[in-house]
Amino acid sequence: MASRRKKKHNGKNPAQRSVQLKKEAQQRAFLKAFGRCGNIFRACEKSGVGRRTHYDWLESDERYAAIFRDLKEQWVEVL
Repeated sequence: MASRRKKKHNGKNPAQRSVQLKKEAQQRAFLKAFGRCGNIFRACEKSGVGRRTHYDWLESDERYAAIFRDLKEQWVEVL
């Protein structure tokens, strides 16, 4: 009999992977909204992401922070 092995996705169990996918979807929604309006408050409203969550991501997720900074810089250039 062959032993069955569970596949691991980046060392995360399915529940952790699900949480990560949800977070990534929320981040994409916020960044898309911010890219369109250039306003954190409005981007939060449109994406359903809380302001505190956005600021937590800025502190804890370098990739998210870098993308946000690029979008913010684009809006600064527009103004």
